[in-house]
Order: sequence, then structure tokens, then C-alpha cells
Amino acid sequence: MVKPPKISQESAKPARKRKRRASPAPVETPAVTQVRYTPEIATAVCLALMEGLSLRAACEGPDMPNPSTVYRWLLERDDFREQYARAREVQAEGYVDEMLEIADDGRNDWMERQQGGYEINREVLARSGLRLEARKWIAVKLIPKKYGDRTAIDVTHGVEAMDDAELAAEVAAQLRALGIVLLV
Repeated sequence: MVKPPKISQESAKPARKRKRRASPAPVETPAVTQVRYTPEIATAVCLALMEGLSLRAACEGPDMPNPSTVYRWLLERDDFREQYARAREVQAEGYVDEMLEIADDGRNDWMERQQGGYEINREVLARSGLRLEARKWIAVKLIPKKYGDRTAIDVTHGVEAMDDAELAAEVAAQLRALGIVLLV
């Protein structure tokens, strides 16, 4: 039997203690005051949306509800739901107008090189393309009947009244055209 080597007190290292991470300081969150529904506050939220603000930005002002309160109003109040839907449609129309301005704005499309001459500013063009796509997506989602992709299917099929003998003769003619002969 082999004995383990003896370790002297001098060569023995104390066991390493794990350092505990200090727990992060608690984050103070502002107290959320519940804003009661009033037609004036509802109108203020909808006007901010019509001006192009996001719901989060519209709710940042003093005495404004937080977005979750607005979502609750949407679930509970038919009158507000209708007003909100109209505000979002107006917002989408504003985005469509902005799309034309963004597409027509070529001020920063070219940048001057340090060596002389000009080159395309790809970053500005990419950002403009992203801004256009974001507005297009929102417009399509908010007003799909007006700005969504249209798929038109025109189905016209005439149906004639036939008695049994005429129907049998028509089916037999169609089958003969396909090379199928029925033996009756």
C-alpha cells in the first residue's frame, strides 16, 4: 500500500476562498402613478401619435399614462379603441409623406474625398433605405387595404342548367377529347 506524501505546514497553501460578487445596487424605479382615463388625456395621446411619435414617446410627458395603461384602455374602451385606430391611420399617412421626402433628399448622398473628388456615401444611402422600409412596413400594417400588396383573383365561371342527358353527353365528349372511351 502506497502512502500519500506528507505535506508540511509550510508548503501547504490555504484553500482559496471564492470571492462573492457584490450584488448590484438596487435600481430605483420611479413610482408609476396610475393615470385615469379622461377624454382629454386620450386625445393628447392620439394627437402625439398623429404627429409621428411612438406610443412610448407620447407617454413620456408629465401627467401622461404609461404605455401599459394605454393598452389596457384599448382593451376596455370601445370609444378609445376607435380614436386610437384613426390616430394610427393618420400616423401611417404621415409616414407615407415622409417617404417621399426621404427618397427625394439627396443632400448627403455624396461626400468629398480627402484626396479630392467625390464618392457615394453608402452609410447615408443605407440609412435612408432603412428609414423608407420601416415607414413602408408600418404603413402596410396600419392600412393594409390602401398600402398592402394586392392580390386580385378574378373568378368567372358560367354555369348552365343541363338535364341529365345533356350532362352525360358533355362528360362523354370531354372524356373522348382526353382519349378515354366509356363503354356503356
